[in-house]
Amino acid sequence: MKKQLFKLNACLLIAFSVGIQMDSKAGIPVVKAKADEHASLVLSEKVTRVADKDHPVKMDKVTLRSNKVIIPNLSPTVLMDDLNFSSAATNVPRDFLVTINETNNSSTAGLISFRVFKLSAFTITYSTTSGTSNVYPGVANSNSDWDFSETNSYITVTSKTGLMIEANSNKVVGFSITRRTGVPDHTQQNMTVSVVANSGGEQDVSDNIAGAKVNATNTPSPLAFTIAADSIKLNPYGYSPLSALVNFSVSALGKTFISVRGKHGKITYVEHLFNDNGLRHSIPLIGLYANYANTVDIRVISASGDTLAKSTIIVQTGDLPPSMPTSIVAAPFDESKVAPGLILVSNYSVGAPHTPFFMDAYGEIRWILDYRSHPQLNTLNYEDGISRLRNGNFFFGDSRTQAIYEIDLLGKVINSWNVSAMGYTFHHEVREKPNGNFIVTANKPGSTYKDGVSPTVEDFVIEIDRQSGSLSTVWDLKESLDETRTNLTTPDGVQPASDWFHGNAVEYDSTDNTIMVSGRTQGVVKLDYTNHVKWILSAHSGWTTNRRGEDLNQFLLKPLDATGNLITDAGVIAGTAVAPDFEWNWYQHNITQLPNGDKLIFDNGSVREFNPSAAKYSRSVSYRIDPVNLTVQQTWTYGKERGIDTYSKVISSAQFLPTSNHVVFGPGYQVVNTTGQGGKVVEIDFATKQVVSEISISSTNQFGFHRSKKISAYP
Repeated sequence: MKKQLFKLNACLLIAFSVGIQMDSKAGIPVVKAKADEHASLVLSEKVTRVADKDHPVKMDKVTLRSNKVIIPNLSPTVLMDDLNFSSAATNVPRDFLVTINETNNSSTAGLISFRVFKLSAFTITYSTTSGTSNVYPGVANSNSDWDFSETNSYITVTSKTGLMIEANSNKVVGFSITRRTGVPDHTQQNMTVSVVANSGGEQDVSDNIAGAKVNATNTPSPLAFTIAADSIKLNPYGYSPLSALVNFSVSALGKTFISVRGKHGKITYVEHLFNDNGLRHSIPLIGLYANYANTVDIRVISASGDTLAKSTIIVQTGDLPPSMPTSIVAAPFDESKVAPGLILVSNYSVGAPHTPFFMDAYGEIRWILDYRSHPQLNTLNYEDGISRLRNGNFFFGDSRTQAIYEIDLLGKVINSWNVSAMGYTFHHEVREKPNGNFIVTANKPGSTYKDGVSPTVEDFVIEIDRQSGSLSTVWDLKESLDETRTNLTTPDGVQPASDWFHGNAVEYDSTDNTIMVSGRTQGVVKLDYTNHVKWILSAHSGWTTNRRGEDLNQFLLKPLDATGNLITDAGVIAGTAVAPDFEWNWYQHNITQLPNGDKLIFDNGSVREFNPSAAKYSRSVSYRIDPVNLTVQQTWTYGKERGIDTYSKVISSAQFLPTSNHVVFGPGYQVVNTTGQGGKVVEIDFATKQVVSEISISSTNQFGFHRSKKISAYP
C-alpha cells in the first residue's frame, strides 16, 4: 500500500491509503481509497488523475470528511467611557467592563479564569451580583456567574460550574475603578487583564492579554454638552446618505475626536481626531450604518490629550440606494490578524451612476456615494474607480462627462478638470503625481492606424497640470509601441481591432521620472518623458518595430528563475509555456510599486499562454526588474492555488499594505460565490500567504467591483 496526501478545500491535509487495481472493462489502473482512522471516505464518479509523470490513471472521486476538533480561543477586551481621572474625581468610582470573547467558532469546555491586575494609583472593585454597568448606554453584566478572589497583585475571576461561552459569543463582567487620594497629577498606569492559560479548553495564548492606560490628570472633569438636532445634518448635500455634517460650539479650546460605535466591537469603530483646534467646530461624520440608530461619541481634546468636553449623539439613517450588491458575505476571521481600515469598493454592481462604498471587516457598508440626483454625475462611469488624494479628498474620472472630479467626504464637488476641452477623452484611470498633477489614460478623437483611416482607442496617456488645468505631456503609444501586434487580441476573439492596446492602468515612478502603463492585450511598458521605451514586461512572442523603426525586442525583459539564473526554455520566454517559478502577466490590471521597488500587479490570466483553453486562474504577483540588465524575476505570487475560485477575466486589483505586510487580492468579475457571482476581497499575509479575511460580493450583473482598496476612513 502506498501512503499519499490529498489537500481539502479547507486546506486540511489528511493521509489515507491508496490501492491500485485494474479496471476489467477499460484495462487501466483504478485507484481505490481506504480511510485512515481520522477520515471517512465516500466513493463516487470516476475522475482522471496522474499517478506519475508517465502513466495516467483513473481514480474514484473521493470525498473526505474530517473529524478534526476545533479548539476554542478566548480573548479579552476592556471598555471604559473615559480613561482620564481628574483630581476632582478622586474617590469617585467609574465603571468599566471586561469582556471575554470566544473567537475560534468553538464553545468553551471547563472552567474559565482571568485576572485583573491591581494598580497602586487606582482602586479596582467589583460586585458579586449581576447588574447594569454604567458604561454607555448601560450594559448588563454577568457577575453572578463568576467567583472572585484576590491576592496582593491581582483579582482572579473564575466561572462557576456550568458556565460556558458559546462559539463566537462572549461574557461581560463589570468592575469599578477609582483614583486614590494623594495620587499626583499626570500619573499613568496600565490596567491589564489576562486570561489564564488553558481556560475553557483553549490552547492559543497569543491574544490572552488586554489593557488600557488610565491617567490621573489635573484637568477638571469633562464638560458635558448637548448638540441640538438641527445642528446634525444627515446627508447635507444629498449625495452621501451614510454621512452627516455636525456643527457645535463649546467653551473649551480643543480639537474634535469622534467615535462611531461599531456593531462588532472595536474593529468596526470609526474614529478620528480632527485638526480643528478652536471653540466652533464643523465636522464631516462618516462611518454610519444604513437604516440604523448610530451612536457617536464626540469629545473635545486639549493639546495634552485630555478630554475637555464630551457629548453623545444618535444619528438615525435610512435605507441604502437600490444600486447595491445583492449580497456581501464575510467569512469567519481572526480580528487580531486583520489590518486596520475600511475597504473602499469601486462598485460596479449596476449601471450608471456607479456607487462606490466603504465596507468594514464584517462586510457592513459604512459610507456610500449616491449621485442619482446630481446634475452632472447622475450617469457617472468611473471605470477603474475612486481613489484618495493626498489632501484627503477623493477623486475619479468620468467617461460620460469627460472630466476629472475632486470631491469631499460628503460627496460635494470641490473641483473638476474638463478632459474633452483639452482634445482628449477619459477612460479607465487617473493617478496623482507627487507634485499634484494628474496622469490619465486617454483616448484621442481621430486617432488612427498607419493607414490614416482605421480608428484606434485607449492608446494615449496625458499629464494634466492640476493648477493651470492644461496639458503638460502627451504619450502616443502608437509611436512607442507596435499597434499591429495581435498575439493576444486574436486568440481572445472579442477585442475590437481599434482597441489594440487597451490601456487600463498607469503608475508614476518617482525613482526615475517615468510612467508605467498597463495595456491589457500587450503587457506593461515603462516610458520616459520623451515617450521612449525603457522596458517591456510581456511574453516575447510577436514583437517587431514601432513607428520610429525601433526594434522593440531590445526592450523585452528576460526572465530569471528563483535562483537568479536566466531561463533558457524557449517556450517560457515566448509565453507558450510556464516555469515552476516564473509566469508572464496576462490581461493584467492595476500596477503598483512595493516599498522595495518590486512591481505588484493583478495578473488576470485570460488567454494564458496565448491559449483560450488554458487553465483559468488569476494571481496577485510581484516582479523584480533590473532596468540595466533588462531582467525580470518573479518574487511573490498568490492565486494560482485558488484556481477558478478566484479567477477574474477582466478588471480587478491588487494592493500592498506596508504597515501590516498584507496584500489585498481583489478578483472583481464573475467570481463564483456561495450567494451568486461578483468579486472577492481577500486579505493575505504576504510572508505566510495565509488568508486573514475574505469577503464575497455578489451582484445581478456579476460585476463585484473594478478596484477594492483598504484605507483609513479619514485621511
